[in-house]
Amino acid sequence: MGIEEILADYEDLEKADILAVLTFATRLAQVKTLQESNYFTPIQTRQALVQ
Repeated sequence: MGIEEILADYEDLEKADILAVLTFATRLAQVKTLQESNYFTPIQTRQALVQ
């Protein structure tokens, strides 16, 4: 399933939302432990992408 298909199914989402989640998931996949202060939340990641 691609981004455009997801957007078609979920009208409230924007492309930046999906990209933020993918960025967040990529960061999580690269670490062994999660420390809250070292990583962006999906909302912070989306805000950084939109700016």
